Amino acid sequence: MGNVVAIGACIGLFVVAMIRLLGQTTSFSICGIAQVVERVLTARRPRARYPAGADAHVMIAMKAILPTRVGDAVAAGVGGVR
Repeated sequence: MGNVVAIGACIGLFVVAMIRLLGQTTSFSICGIAQVVERVLTARRPRARYPAGADAHVMIAMKAILPTRVGDAVAAGVGGVR
């Protein structure tokens, strides 16, 4: 269990560093991300993707409805990718 905590702490620090680096405000809390990371690390059979925050749930629903190109363009615009 010690390795799981260490890995989770490293991922949490990485997320905080990326938020600071990008200088963006986010709609999720670091505690929420940490809870998702803990769930991922302790899952017996982890899934490929875990949504974290309201934006992620909206993006998942949007990608299920929109064509791939449109969904990718919207995601790029929201993420600030040009």
